[in-house]
Amino acid sequence: MAARPLSAFRCSSSLPLQSIFPLLRNAGVPATILDPAVIFSSDQLELAYALAKKSATDGTAVSPRLEMEFMMWLAGTPHAEKAIARVGAKSPEDFVLVVFNEKNSDADSLAEKLGLKKIHKPVGSVAALSFFGVDSAELLYEKMALSRI
Repeated sequence: MAARPLSAFRCSSSLPLQSIFPLLRNAGVPATILDPAVIFSSDQLELAYALAKKSATDGTAVSPRLEMEFMMWLAGTPHAEKAIARVGAKSPEDFVLVVFNEKNSDADSLAEKLGLKKIHKPVGSVAALSFFGVDSAELLYEKMALSRI
């Protein structure tokens, strides 16, 4: 079985969100934090990752940073500020840590290293479909894939 391209789980921190981003960047592992309300499924996250990797490979990436490119595909916008506003973490009490497994890293070990507390709630909810204005997974994935056309 092939390794998953990313790992994700819900967590919390006693630190403000603005303090978590520099910790992620200094960890040397591509990672980001997201609002759990915008995540429908792990397939959605993996599609955004695949689109980000493809755009980086074919030279059409808007951002040089994989994490930002991923967020823009996930949010369905080519604008970094809009992507952060739409899908970025909103609260240090409940957010999703997403780690791209490019350096044999995973969300569990990074969270432990950064002192984040794991929340035992699932990642993904059908409610995320309404956030994106669609009523099925297929339409969500199509909307993401066509967001730069």
